[in-house]
Amino acid sequence: MAAVDEHLRAKFDQRAVPSRWSECADALYVPGTRSVADALAVVDHVLKRCPGCLVVVARVSDRCCLAGARDGTRIRMTRAATSMPSVGARECAAVASLLHGQLVLRAPWRRLGAIELRQGSRPPLRLRVVVLV
Repeated sequence: MAAVDEHLRAKFDQRAVPSRWSECADALYVPGTRSVADALAVVDHVLKRCPGCLVVVARVSDRCCLAGARDGTRIRMTRAATSMPSVGARECAAVASLLHGQLVLRAPWRRLGAIELRQGSRPPLRLRVVVLV
C-alpha cells in the first residue's frame, strides 16, 4: 500500500468544548456506544460543527461503527463473524484514516465491500461495509 497523504485525525468528545485539534482535523472519530440512529445524528452534527473535517466515524458497539463523509455518504461497518478483535476507539480511529485516504484517492466508499485492519501483532479486524446513503 502506498502513502496517500498527510492528514490530522483526532477524537471528538461530545461532552467537551471542541478542541482546536478537532476543529481543524481532516478525520474525526467519536468513541462510545450509541444506537445507529444516534450515531447518524452524531456524524451529521460533527460534520456541521467542524467544517474542515471530511470523515467522521462513530462507534455503535463492539461489533459496529458508522461513518459519514462531507459529500453525504453514510456507511455502516459490521465486524465479520469470524473476526476476533472488537470495534473500539483505536479501530474507529484507524477506519477514519482509511476512509479519508479513500476520499483523497477519489475511490467511492460504495465500492469497498469489506475492510481489513491489521494493527501490529493483533489478529486482523474484518468489517463488512454497507452503504446507508
